[in-house]
Amino acid sequence: MESNTTNLIIDNSTEQEDLKMMDTVITIIKVNLIFFPTVGCYGNINILIATYKNKSLHNKCSYLICQLAFWNNFNLMFELLSGIRLLTDAAEMTRRDCFSSIAFYLFCECMGTSMILSIAVDRLLSIVFPFRDDKWNQNFYLLIMTTPGIIYACIMVGSNWILMDDGWVIVCNPPAAYTRELSDIWTKVTMVFCALSIFVYTVIYYLFWKMAKDAKGFSVQRKIVTTLSINVIFVFVSSILCAGLMFVVNNFMNLRPMVVEAIEAFAVIPGLAAYTCYYFVLFWRSTEYRNAFLHQLKCQCFQSNKKQRENTIAVNMTMSGRTTMGKRNSRQII
Repeated sequence: MESNTTNLIIDNSTEQEDLKMMDTVITIIKVNLIFFPTVGCYGNINILIATYKNKSLHNKCSYLICQLAFWNNFNLMFELLSGIRLLTDAAEMTRRDCFSSIAFYLFCECMGTSMILSIAVDRLLSIVFPFRDDKWNQNFYLLIMTTPGIIYACIMVGSNWILMDDGWVIVCNPPAAYTRELSDIWTKVTMVFCALSIFVYTVIYYLFWKMAKDAKGFSVQRKIVTTLSINVIFVFVSSILCAGLMFVVNNFMNLRPMVVEAIEAFAVIPGLAAYTCYYFVLFWRSTEYRNAFLHQLKCQCFQSNKKQRENTIAVNMTMSGRTTMGKRNSRQII
């Protein structure tokens, strides 16, 4: 009898600890789901505007980077929606409802992952075929580079729709929206895409080393490749963190179900950082993008200052007009 009572007390205390832990986890995730989407959307929108306005960025590689920013922007907007759900206590739902609400997010995430490899392949082709690259039809080339991602995204979203279950999720995001089996496949495929991208960039660096005699001709290409490879490495590391964490939790640690759910919820944070970092990497490494971003930032500040000056002038004119009218009225009274 005493042992049963003791076990009951332990169970109750454990449950209370789990609830406190989940409250802490949810609070941390709320902050990240507001911070990263806000900063990341600003950066990705700036990439889109810079590509549209600057003729120097009207090339195949820049358009592929623009596509990646486009998909990442949708990813961040859906994560912001998850943050709003958490703030309004509407985050918990069945996996089926979660999938229905973010199916397009899953499609965008798969497209973004495939675009990372497409950009790497584009850089390799521009180095191996430097003269033919300019002669290829741009629209057809971009279609070819985008098609594998469309196929991959359709397969993942379609398979998840067929295999969907009614499991309960505490935060609606891509890992939780997929079934257990597909979530594992999705994580591994993401890592494969990133690993292949790193392999392609390694081949490119080897070609640079072999062609070092023509340093002037490849200096710009080398800088572009370094910029892009930094972002790929960042995404790859974030994918490894997510996948490695889940692998250790599911296979080597005997944790309570609620603790496992908390760790799964935390896995979204490295992904948020990966969606956000591209703007800052380009700002840091690329002179063309940095100049475009600074010009846009100056325009934003100039417009803001211009509005303030116009408002100040309008207020001064109003005040001076009132003063003049007051003087006229006083003269008439005299």
